[in-house]
Amino acid sequence: MERRLLPWAVMLPLVLLLGLHAWLGRWSHPMADDFSYALKDVSLGAWNATLWEYQHWNGRYASNFLVLFGPMRMGFSGLWLYRMIPALLLLLTLAGAYAFLRAMATGMRRTDALLLALTWTALFTHLMPDMPEGFYWYTGSVSYQLPNALSLFAAALLVRGLRDGKPRGTVMAAPLLFFIVGCCEVSMAFAVLGALLLCAFPLAKGRRPATSLLLLTLVVLIGAVLVAMAP
Repeated sequence: MERRLLPWAVMLPLVLLLGLHAWLGRWSHPMADDFSYALKDVSLGAWNATLWEYQHWNGRYASNFLVLFGPMRMGFSGLWLYRMIPALLLLLTLAGAYAFLRAMATGMRRTDALLLALTWTALFTHLMPDMPEGFYWYTGSVSYQLPNALSLFAAALLVRGLRDGKPRGTVMAAPLLFFIVGCCEVSMAFAVLGALLLCAFPLAKGRRPATSLLLLTLVVLIGAVLVAMAP
């Protein structure tokens, strides 16, 4: 009985810790780019502003869309949604860590996977150099932390697909990685490097990469070109 209760006893302070981080989101407040993107949305219309951003500022086709369609487009009446984003991102990061751990170790008990995911997320938040920008500032969080969390889900799909020899997981990861590539240049670089390495492993053994893996790499490279070649 004591062995069964031990993981839950360790999980409790981790849940309280992450819960505290989520609760602190109620004091997050818009600043800097949150206002400028909201102004562009109101002045030009969100779709026109998205096109302008791509043509004049950066090639982040995914995160530009999100910041322009963010909570502040509703004015301060959207403040409640703005303050929910940190909690939702923390939950998404935790879920991504859990999905990745379950994919990596199929025999791992769900309780153990949840404990490790909680530990992973707690350590990540405390090692982050600038947590306010990572979670509590909307423009920064959807540009950087959102692709971080989604990358865990993409990695889980790839691990399952490659391990089981079924293309479904790899194909499902492709649109997710296309979105991730369009969030920021760092995510783009990691996605491109990861896709090329996955293709390089079978080539090093004298085998042709799976068609689904080549398709995924093509999707990632198309996204990278869209980001890098923005006017």
